[in-house]
Amino acid sequence: MRELLGKINPSYLLLLAVCFFIYLPGLDGPFIFDDVPGLAQNPAVATAPYPLDALTVTGPSDTAAYGRPLVALIWWTQYQISDGEPAFFHMVSLLLHMANCLLVFKLLKVLLPDSLRSLTGFIAFLWAVHPLLSETVLYASQQTELLASLMLLGTFNAAVRGHKITAAICCVIGMFCKEWMVVTPLLIWLAMSLGMGKPYLATLKQHKWFYASLAGSCLIVVALMMHYPRTQSTGNIDGWTNWNYLLTQTQSLNHYITQTLKPTRLAIDLWFPRAQSIGDIWFYAVGVIGLLIAWGLCLISKQRIGFWLACFFLILAPTSSIIPITTEIAAERRMYLPMLGLLVFFVYVLHYCMLKCDRPNVTGWLLLLGCLFLPAMTFERACLYQSPILLYEDTVAKFPANRRATRNLGSWYYEHQEYDKALLTYENVLSRWSNDVRLQLDRAIVLIKLNRLEEAIGIFEMHKTFINNDAISLSILGDCYRRLEQWDQAQQVYLQAIEVDQSNNYLHKTFLASTYARQQKWIQAIHWQKQALEHSDPIPETKRAEVWNVLGMYYGITEQYHLANTAFKQAQSSPDVTPPKVLEDARLNQLRALEMIDLQNKTKSKTNSPI
Repeated sequence: MRELLGKINPSYLLLLAVCFFIYLPGLDGPFIFDDVPGLAQNPAVATAPYPLDALTVTGPSDTAAYGRPLVALIWWTQYQISDGEPAFFHMVSLLLHMANCLLVFKLLKVLLPDSLRSLTGFIAFLWAVHPLLSETVLYASQQTELLASLMLLGTFNAAVRGHKITAAICCVIGMFCKEWMVVTPLLIWLAMSLGMGKPYLATLKQHKWFYASLAGSCLIVVALMMHYPRTQSTGNIDGWTNWNYLLTQTQSLNHYITQTLKPTRLAIDLWFPRAQSIGDIWFYAVGVIGLLIAWGLCLISKQRIGFWLACFFLILAPTSSIIPITTEIAAERRMYLPMLGLLVFFVYVLHYCMLKCDRPNVTGWLLLLGCLFLPAMTFERACLYQSPILLYEDTVAKFPANRRATRNLGSWYYEHQEYDKALLTYENVLSRWSNDVRLQLDRAIVLIKLNRLEEAIGIFEMHKTFINNDAISLSILGDCYRRLEQWDQAQQVYLQAIEVDQSNNYLHKTFLASTYARQQKWIQAIHWQKQALEHSDPIPETKRAEVWNVLGMYYGITEQYHLANTAFKQAQSSPDVTPPKVLEDARLNQLRALEMIDLQNKTKSKTNSPI
């Protein structure tokens, strides 16, 4: 044991300890955003009984595990161990990040330019504790990014040390984790050529079968993308063309570059306006073009720093080039490994300038200063991951023109029953985008919760043409009329919702039945309550008993006690899934119905008996 501990570099232990401490506040945070549909509610993860099911069951489209069966299997394993506890998933993410930190440390030792070898520890530490990585580490769904990065770093470390079989295996595994792994063969080629100082073509010829195996593994990604297309988030959607997206990505790349140097505007939900022409983005393009020129010169002169710039550009290329990903124009988690390449380049430029100024020690002192400040910034950011509201409040404060983030903040306030804050948020965003009908309707829903029903109805009626084909909005409007006891208007709206709703939702029909019941129009009430049971999509078993129970009461009021008895029996037919209170109500109602049946029978017998 002493020999083993003696081989462990103390700087490793310090790095791991600091990583654990700065991310500690976020470990107890809940599942956020895509974690819920893609992980907690994903049938391939949460309900699949066996490991094989996790590989074969198709989860929700366009979520993190969709088309990545290995990720689904790893999540299924974590779910079985932890029973879906978010803290366990976050701890696994942190352990993956720690493993990546060690691999980065080893890779830097081999592939850093000679002038930076003495700064290896500083660079590894700065990358490990940089707040730009916090989203990847504390957002459970981004274990996909962590796993792919682990496999890419494993491929690098194995390849540069001559372990080609291990490198090929890591590459194949990575292809099941994330699509950007297709750039691995090119990055390995540059690492072997620039890192080892060999000519480009000579490297290919010397290890042709190795590179062929790496390139062949890319077919895995092609096959998975064809079988699991991400049609809801990728492609020319909502007017986004490839050219628009490419131009807009200059803003994204500029944000990534500036946040690497000064991480003060980090946000969970980034959005940049669609660029229509070069004139819209020329200012942002200057820095990006400058880096591209520097990369080209480094490749031509065969300098090692060219490999690190390649890591920045090539890993980002699948998401930040010409293929529109319109649901996420930019995402800081994409910078997990690319930031390492950018960081090495900036340190290289800084050190070069200090050498020219005959101040070589200044570089080390500046990096030490960064090692002191960045952990504190990451710790502060990790605290935000304790609540989605904190994350979106932070985003809106930094990007007040981000309409989607502001609307999402209002939604989170609404979900947490902070209706006054939700209303204020919607009113603020409507002051910028007053013509946004969906935001107007969101505001109306909050007004309903605040019992300002007339105002809500006014908004819905103002946008009636917009909601005419939206059964949910129509049902909400009908509920407002029902609560104000405006029965005729409520019935008209509910009938329209029933006509629009292709799924034949039972709720619209039960609400409509209740309005007729309040008017004591029992024939119509019974008709629509029966329609809810007979001509709707399958009703959730937990709700079916309630519908039968209400139908039984309608029958009882109209003195159809035999039918009422049958309805109450049906309400008790699924005791395992029916709420206890509903079961008890149905049982008591059935007893009353039986009493009335007995009373009717006695009355009939007296009437029919001879005098």
